[in-house]
Amino acid sequence: MFTIRNTAILVILSLPMCPAAFAQGATADWSGLHVGLVAGEAGLSTSITPNYTNGFGYEYNGNGYDDYGGKAHGTGGGAITGLDLGYNVQFGKAVLGVEGDYSVGSVGNSSPNTYIPVATNRMNSFATARLRAGYALDNTLLYATAGVAFAKISSSAVDYYLSDPYYNESTTGLRTGFVVGAGLEQALTSNISVKLEALYANLGHSTTVDEEGDAFKFSNNVTVGRVSLDYNF
Repeated sequence: MFTIRNTAILVILSLPMCPAAFAQGATADWSGLHVGLVAGEAGLSTSITPNYTNGFGYEYNGNGYDDYGGKAHGTGGGAITGLDLGYNVQFGKAVLGVEGDYSVGSVGNSSPNTYIPVATNRMNSFATARLRAGYALDNTLLYATAGVAFAKISSSAVDYYLSDPYYNESTTGLRTGFVVGAGLEQALTSNISVKLEALYANLGHSTTVDEEGDAFKFSNNVTVGRVSLDYNF
Protein backbone atom coordinates (compact mmCIF):
# COMPACT_ATOMS: atom_id res chain seq x y z
CA MET A 1 0.00 0.00 0.00
CA PHE A 2 1.12 3.55 -0.73
CA THR A 3 2.52 5.39 2.30
CA ILE A 4 3.62 9.00 2.70
CA ARG A 5 6.72 7.83 4.56
CA ASN A 6 7.98 5.70 1.66
CA THR A 7 7.27 8.48 -0.84
CA ALA A 8 9.09 11.04 1.32
CA ILE A 9 12.13 8.75 1.40
CA LEU A 10 12.12 8.52 -2.41
CA VAL A 11 11.87 12.30 -2.69
CA ILE A 12 14.80 12.84 -0.34
CA LEU A 13 16.91 10.29 -2.23
CA SER A 14 16.13 12.04 -5.52
CA LEU A 15 17.40 15.48 -4.43
CA PRO A 16 21.09 14.78 -5.19
CA MET A 17 20.12 14.05 -8.82
CA CYS A 18 19.01 17.66 -9.48
CA PRO A 19 20.74 19.33 -12.46
CA ALA A 20 24.09 21.01 -11.95
CA ALA A 21 22.56 24.48 -12.43
CA PHE A 22 20.52 24.08 -9.27
CA ALA A 23 23.42 22.51 -7.40
CA GLN A 24 25.49 25.58 -8.22
CA GLY A 25 23.05 28.01 -6.62
CA ALA A 26 20.36 28.86 -9.19
CA THR A 27 17.17 30.13 -7.52
CA ALA A 28 13.70 28.87 -8.40
CA ASP A 29 11.06 31.24 -9.74
CA TRP A 30 7.78 30.23 -8.09
CA SER A 31 5.55 32.45 -10.27
CA GLY A 32 3.30 30.97 -12.92
CA LEU A 33 1.02 28.03 -13.65
CA HIS A 34 1.68 24.53 -12.33
CA VAL A 35 0.03 21.13 -12.76
CA GLY A 36 0.86 17.89 -11.01
CA LEU A 37 0.14 14.29 -10.08
CA VAL A 38 -0.98 13.68 -6.49
CA ALA A 39 -0.89 10.54 -4.34
CA GLY A 40 -1.42 10.07 -0.63
CA GLU A 41 -3.51 8.69 2.19
CA ALA A 42 -6.77 10.01 3.63
CA GLY A 43 -8.38 9.30 6.96
CA LEU A 44 -12.16 9.51 7.42
CA SER A 45 -13.56 10.13 10.91
CA THR A 46 -17.34 9.97 11.38
CA SER A 47 -19.58 10.61 14.38
CA ILE A 48 -23.07 9.10 14.14
CA THR A 49 -25.67 10.79 16.36
CA PRO A 50 -29.13 9.16 16.49
CA ASN A 51 -32.35 10.92 17.45
CA TYR A 52 -34.83 8.22 18.44
CA THR A 53 -38.54 8.93 18.32
CA ASN A 54 -39.51 5.77 20.22
CA GLY A 55 -37.10 6.07 23.15
CA PHE A 56 -34.75 3.28 22.05
CA GLY A 57 -31.10 3.96 21.36
CA TYR A 58 -27.57 3.73 22.61
CA GLU A 59 -24.60 6.01 23.15
CA TYR A 60 -20.90 5.35 23.47
CA ASN A 61 -19.97 5.36 27.16
CA GLY A 62 -16.17 5.41 26.88
CA ASN A 63 -15.40 1.79 27.78
CA GLY A 64 -16.01 0.14 24.42
CA TYR A 65 -19.78 -0.31 24.72
CA ASP A 66 -22.87 1.70 23.89
CA ASP A 67 -25.45 2.86 26.40
CA TYR A 68 -28.93 4.25 26.00
CA GLY A 69 -29.46 7.44 24.07
CA GLY A 70 -26.45 8.83 22.13
CA LYS A 71 -23.83 8.34 19.41
CA ALA A 72 -21.22 6.02 17.89
CA HIS A 73 -17.94 6.81 16.16
CA GLY A 74 -15.91 5.29 13.33
CA THR A 75 -12.44 5.92 11.90
CA GLY A 76 -10.65 4.48 8.87
CA GLY A 77 -8.37 5.32 5.99
CA GLY A 78 -7.23 4.51 2.47
CA ALA A 79 -5.12 5.59 -0.50
CA ILE A 80 -6.10 8.44 -2.85
CA THR A 81 -4.66 9.59 -6.19
CA GLY A 82 -5.42 12.55 -8.43
CA LEU A 83 -4.35 15.84 -10.02
CA ASP A 84 -3.64 19.38 -8.85
CA LEU A 85 -3.63 22.69 -10.71
CA GLY A 86 -2.57 26.13 -9.49
CA TYR A 87 -1.10 29.54 -10.15
CA ASN A 88 1.45 31.49 -8.07
CA VAL A 89 2.69 35.08 -7.99
CA GLN A 90 6.01 35.83 -6.25
CA PHE A 91 6.83 39.13 -4.51
CA GLY A 92 10.41 38.90 -3.31
CA LYS A 93 10.38 36.06 -0.78
CA ALA A 94 6.57 36.01 -0.50
CA VAL A 95 4.54 33.68 -2.74
CA LEU A 96 0.76 33.94 -3.08
CA GLY A 97 -1.36 31.59 -5.14
CA VAL A 98 -4.53 29.65 -5.78
CA GLU A 99 -4.74 25.86 -6.13
CA GLY A 100 -7.34 23.20 -6.81
CA ASP A 101 -7.13 19.42 -6.73
CA TYR A 102 -9.25 16.34 -7.30
CA SER A 103 -8.54 12.82 -6.02
CA VAL A 104 -10.31 9.47 -6.05
CA GLY A 105 -10.00 6.47 -3.78
CA SER A 106 -11.88 4.20 -1.41
CA VAL A 107 -11.68 5.49 2.17
CA GLY A 108 -14.05 3.97 4.71
CA ASN A 109 -14.87 3.31 8.33
CA SER A 110 -17.46 1.62 10.53
CA SER A 111 -18.68 1.99 14.10
CA PRO A 112 -16.49 -0.08 16.45
CA ASN A 113 -19.03 -2.51 17.94
CA THR A 114 -22.24 -4.41 17.25
CA TYR A 115 -24.49 -2.29 19.42
CA ILE A 116 -27.02 0.21 18.12
CA PRO A 117 -26.39 2.04 15.85
CA VAL A 118 -24.15 0.03 13.54
CA ALA A 119 -22.93 2.40 10.81
CA THR A 120 -20.61 2.33 7.79
CA ASN A 121 -19.24 5.31 5.84
CA ARG A 122 -17.22 5.58 2.63
CA MET A 123 -15.55 8.46 0.77
CA ASN A 124 -15.02 7.92 -2.96
CA SER A 125 -13.67 11.32 -4.03
CA PHE A 126 -12.06 14.37 -2.43
CA ALA A 127 -11.43 17.83 -3.90
CA THR A 128 -10.38 21.26 -2.67
CA ALA A 129 -10.19 24.87 -3.90
CA ARG A 130 -7.66 26.82 -1.81
CA LEU A 131 -5.52 29.92 -1.38
CA ARG A 132 -1.80 29.48 -0.65
CA ALA A 133 0.58 31.85 1.11
CA GLY A 134 4.22 30.92 1.32
CA TYR A 135 7.78 32.02 2.04
CA ALA A 136 10.51 31.11 -0.46
CA LEU A 137 13.88 29.95 0.82
CA ASP A 138 15.49 29.96 -2.63
CA ASN A 139 14.53 26.49 -3.96
CA THR A 140 12.29 25.55 -1.03
CA LEU A 141 8.81 26.96 -0.47
CA LEU A 142 7.13 26.76 2.93
CA TYR A 143 3.41 27.54 2.82
CA ALA A 144 0.05 27.53 4.57
CA THR A 145 -3.21 26.96 2.75
CA ALA A 146 -6.97 27.25 3.37
CA GLY A 147 -10.18 27.04 1.39
CA VAL A 148 -13.18 24.86 0.60
CA ALA A 149 -13.30 21.04 0.49
CA PHE A 150 -15.71 18.74 -1.33
CA ALA A 151 -16.15 14.99 -0.91
CA LYS A 152 -18.58 12.34 -2.10
CA ILE A 153 -19.51 10.32 0.98
CA SER A 154 -22.02 7.50 1.44
CA SER A 155 -23.27 6.63 4.94
CA SER A 156 -25.62 4.00 6.31
CA ALA A 157 -26.99 3.17 9.76
CA VAL A 158 -28.73 0.06 11.08
CA ASP A 159 -31.04 0.55 14.03
CA TYR A 160 -32.64 -2.05 16.32
CA TYR A 161 -33.10 -5.25 14.22
CA LEU A 162 -30.01 -5.65 12.04
CA SER A 163 -31.72 -7.87 9.45
CA ASP A 164 -34.88 -5.77 9.08
CA PRO A 165 -34.68 -3.09 6.30
CA TYR A 166 -37.41 -1.15 8.13
CA TYR A 167 -34.73 -0.01 10.59
CA ASN A 168 -32.03 0.69 7.98
CA GLU A 169 -31.27 4.00 6.31
CA SER A 170 -28.54 5.39 4.07
CA THR A 171 -27.53 8.66 2.44
CA THR A 172 -25.07 9.49 -0.37
CA GLY A 173 -24.10 12.91 -1.63
CA LEU A 174 -21.54 15.68 -2.04
CA ARG A 175 -20.42 17.08 1.33
CA THR A 176 -18.79 20.51 1.59
CA GLY A 177 -16.83 22.29 4.31
CA PHE A 178 -13.61 24.12 5.07
CA VAL A 179 -10.04 22.85 4.69
CA VAL A 180 -6.75 24.08 6.20
CA GLY A 181 -3.22 22.79 5.87
CA ALA A 182 0.49 23.34 5.37
CA GLY A 183 3.21 22.05 3.13
CA LEU A 184 6.73 22.14 1.77
CA GLU A 185 7.56 22.36 -1.93
CA GLN A 186 11.06 21.67 -3.24
CA ALA A 187 12.26 22.71 -6.71
CA LEU A 188 14.17 19.86 -8.38
CA THR A 189 14.78 21.66 -11.68
CA SER A 190 13.67 24.95 -13.23
CA ASN A 191 10.36 23.25 -14.15
CA ILE A 192 9.93 20.27 -11.81
CA SER A 193 9.03 20.44 -8.12
CA VAL A 194 7.77 18.05 -5.48
CA LYS A 195 5.35 18.88 -2.63
CA LEU A 196 4.69 17.26 0.73
CA GLU A 197 1.37 18.45 2.15
CA ALA A 198 -0.97 17.82 5.10
CA LEU A 199 -4.64 18.90 5.12
CA TYR A 200 -7.57 18.82 7.55
CA ALA A 201 -11.14 19.17 6.29
CA ASN A 202 -14.37 19.53 8.26
CA LEU A 203 -17.21 18.42 5.98
CA GLY A 204 -20.17 19.29 8.19
CA HIS A 205 -22.99 16.78 8.60
CA SER A 206 -25.81 15.02 6.77
CA THR A 207 -29.02 13.56 8.21
CA THR A 208 -31.17 10.61 7.17
CA VAL A 209 -34.38 9.20 8.66
CA ASP A 210 -35.51 5.54 8.71
CA GLU A 211 -39.06 4.32 8.20
CA GLU A 212 -39.72 4.36 11.93
CA GLY A 213 -38.93 8.07 12.05
CA ASP A 214 -35.55 7.76 13.79
CA ALA A 215 -32.98 10.25 12.50
CA PHE A 216 -29.23 9.74 12.14
CA LYS A 217 -26.75 12.63 11.80
CA PHE A 218 -23.39 11.81 10.22
CA SER A 219 -20.56 14.31 10.93
CA ASN A 220 -17.41 13.79 8.83
CA ASN A 221 -13.80 14.99 9.16
CA VAL A 222 -11.01 14.14 6.72
CA THR A 223 -7.23 14.25 7.23
CA VAL A 224 -4.92 13.97 4.22
CA GLY A 225 -1.18 13.41 3.88
CA ARG A 226 0.07 13.45 0.30
CA VAL A 227 2.90 14.09 -2.12
CA SER A 228 2.66 15.65 -5.58
CA LEU A 229 5.05 15.94 -8.51
CA ASP A 230 4.44 19.21 -10.35
CA TYR A 231 5.45 20.76 -13.65
CA ASN A 232 5.85 24.54 -13.46
CA PHE A 233 5.29 26.49 -16.68
